Amino acid sequence: MNKMGILLLILLLSSCQSLNTRGVYIENDKINQITSQETDKEQLVLSIGIPTLKPDYSPDTWYYVSRTLENKPWSTPRVIKQRVVKITFTGDKVDHVEVIDNKHYKGLDIVSARTPVRGTEENPVQTFVKNFGRFNKQPKSKRGG
Repeated sequence: MNKMGILLLILLLSSCQSLNTRGVYIENDKINQITSQETDKEQLVLSIGIPTLKPDYSPDTWYYVSRTLENKPWSTPRVIKQRVVKITFTGDKVDHVEVIDNKHYKGLDIVSARTPVRGTEENPVQTFVKNFGRFNKQPKSKRGG
């Protein structure tokens, strides 16, 4: 394959993208059904599924999260759409359902930069020293008996 063919192949592959939806997406009519009926926790799990998040600090609040990710070759996936459904219970019955989606994030710039944390990564010398004795261990002798 010549250089032009390789360049064309790279350009074609780099322009390919896919959209993946992850999590539990709850339709608006399903939300209306949950709020109009006296739905309890067990019925909710049977009709929708287990929640994405049940915080320990608030066991009567469940979150169902759905994300649509854009995947391009040679890059990290990017969230292009997110929808969170927050369901609050009083006792065992659904009390309140709130939909949180992208409209709440207008005006906020989401930064994908990472904060460096020193001391958590091993350098090559540390890795070598750590693994040095690992491969030279003598097998334990079996006791005669």
